[in-house]
Amino acid sequence: MRMIVDEYKVKHRMLVQGIDHITTLARLADLNPKTVAGVMGSGKWQAETVSKIATALRCSPLELITVEEDC
Repeated sequence: MRMIVDEYKVKHRMLVQGIDHITTLARLADLNPKTVAGVMGSGKWQAETVSKIATALRCSPLELITVEEDC
């Protein structure tokens, strides 16, 4: 099992908040755009990074996470 930052959940929250591009989200989260792009869909992320993204998206970090079961 692994926990990922779900790209679709992030993009949905971006749409809800009127954020049109990953660079805008990165600026609002005070992160590098490559960092934001790198964590989406990845099992490699730090809680602080997800927290910053969630704050920028006005949601809980848990709303951005999906648990994937191993096959």
